[in-house]
Formats: sequence, structure tokens, C-alpha cells
Amino acid sequence: MKLATKTELKPKLRFPKFRGAPAWTTEKLGALASLSTEKVGDNKCIPMSITSGVGLVSQQEKFGRIIAGTSYKNYLLLQKNDFAYNKSATKAYPEGFIALYSGEELAAVPNSIFTCFRIKDDSTAHQYLNYLFLGNLHGQWLKKFIEVGARAHGSLSIDDDDLMALPIPLPGGASSRAEQKKIAGCLTSLDELIAAHGQKLDALKTHKTGLMQQLFPRAGETVPRLRFPEFQEAGNWSIEKLGKVAENLDNRRVPITSSDREAGDVPYYGASGVVDYVNGFIFDEDLLCVSEDGANLVARTYPIAFPISGRTWVNNHAHVLQFENACTQKFVEVYLNSHWWTG
Repeated sequence: MKLATKTELKPKLRFPKFRGAPAWTTEKLGALASLSTEKVGDNKCIPMSITSGVGLVSQQEKFGRIIAGTSYKNYLLLQKNDFAYNKSATKAYPEGFIALYSGEELAAVPNSIFTCFRIKDDSTAHQYLNYLFLGNLHGQWLKKFIEVGARAHGSLSIDDDDLMALPIPLPGGASSRAEQKKIAGCLTSLDELIAAHGQKLDALKTHKTGLMQQLFPRAGETVPRLRFPEFQEAGNWSIEKLGKVAENLDNRRVPITSSDREAGDVPYYGASGVVDYVNGFIFDEDLLCVSEDGANLVARTYPIAFPISGRTWVNNHAHVLQFENACTQKFVEVYLNSHWWTG
């Protein structure tokens, strides 16, 4: 969508019922919303914080406790459908993040790093605006007003007038709100579908973890709790040293300090996987890496073992194993990543 002039505003896709509607236009945020400066005072509110890309969450949920302290009365009051602009820079939102408050109870955010605003009337759909902010429309606008290193008390030095001058693209004509709601509804449906698939994926991961615990013998046992029907009479499992089924290639590893790495397209592996891309390679085959140290082992995150293939570079924080049989390599990988092994 182009924002250069009002006459050029035209989405590449438009729902059929709105294709005959007037052209899109822009309005300043200040024409659609007004700053909300009401303080908490004696009101009972839920002190909120913000997670970039996620939205407003209670301080209790984020920090495990309320951190408002004596400044609580000076917090800015939030009602349902109010917007809160957090002026802290993050990697995803370097010009700050704007979140829509959708809770029913009164909430509050620190006045030191937040600017709050409220839609003036029902001509603008809250969820439509929210998707524009999730797409960082405000960041594209505000970055030209932010001086490098300009911060006040840990927050970006953003003037409220510059924020409220933000151009907002809007469908034209009497059907503007209806089209806004249609767009927001479409995107919400996709978010719900993504969330549903995410839940299914989490359920499958949990199921896989349970299977991993039962498809291998536990410590002190010689057969797994679950076994495929055709192998139930195959007898006890045996134990072999890893060195008997794999060749250790650690002597070929070469660590490179970050200052000495020459940028390229070859993955550079460490204990937790790819840490950089470099020029040159030391391996060019199918291998299995096993974390030697680092966050994977300390936090017990997965995978402890991970496969690499083709041209690669590995530092001295991951063991490198080569197997004659790809099936054996996969078996060992799954075995090492079993929950009970890290327990």
C-alpha cells in the first residue's frame, strides 16, 4: 500500500463488496484518537507491563509480582479498547510498540514510558488499528523523529505530537468502518487458525516426548515399556559404547573467534546449533553434533544432539560424530534427546 498521496492509496487486494467503494485516504491519528492522561489515583486497577509483539500482560504474570510500588497512583489509566504506546526500543520494534488493551477491568501502565490514547468515536475499528500497529506502521513514521541515542529515563524521546501526527490509511466512503472490520476479521481468523495449529503442534511434541520416554529402556531396565508388535519377542536390548557405532571427528574441529570470522554462506555450528555463517568449511558430509556445553545442557533445552549435512564448520563446543548407517545416526540422535537422559 502506497502512502505518498491520498489519490495513490489502493490496496492490492480488496474484498468484492468494497471494490466499488471510494478510494482510500489518510487521517492523522490525532483526528481519530485523543491522548488519555487520566491517572490511577484511588482507582483499583491491574498494573500492566508489555511484551513486544504480544501485547499487554499483568505485572504479576510477567514478573511474578507487582512492581508498581509507590508510583502506582501516577500510572496512566486504561479502559477496554484503549491503546498504550511503550517507548522502549526492542529488536522487533526499534521505535517502540503499541498495544491494544482488551481486558474488561480497569488497568494501568507506568506514565514514565507509556503514552496512552483512546479512539474518539465508532468510525474507526479498534482491531483494524491494532493490526496496523502490529505491522509497525507507527515505527516507519516515528523513526525520522528519533535521534540516535536519544533516550529519557530509559525510553525513546518521542514527542506526543509526532505520534498523533501519524498518517493512518483508511478505506474511503460510508462503508469505511465496515471494510475496516472485514479486514480485521480476516486477519483475526488467520491468527486463530495459527493458534489452533500451534496447539496441535504442542500436543504432538508432548506426545512425542512421552513416546521417547517409553520406546527406550529406562535406566536399569533391559527392554522398553513400549515395543512394536513384531519385536515383542526379540529379547533384551544390549548396550554398546558410542565409540563402537560412530567415529569421533572432534580433531577436525576448528574454532574461530567472532572477530576473525569471514562472512559467508556456510553455517558455523556451536553447542546450540548455528551461531553464524562463514566463508570456507571443514566438513562436507552427514554428521551428528552433540552439545559439549552451553545453554542446551544447563537449561536442558532440546536438541542436545542435532544433525548437520553438507558444507559446515563446527567449533569446539559440539562433538562431531560420523556413522556408517543413517538409520543408526537417527536412532542415536533420538536416544540422546530422550527426556530421561537429561533428567
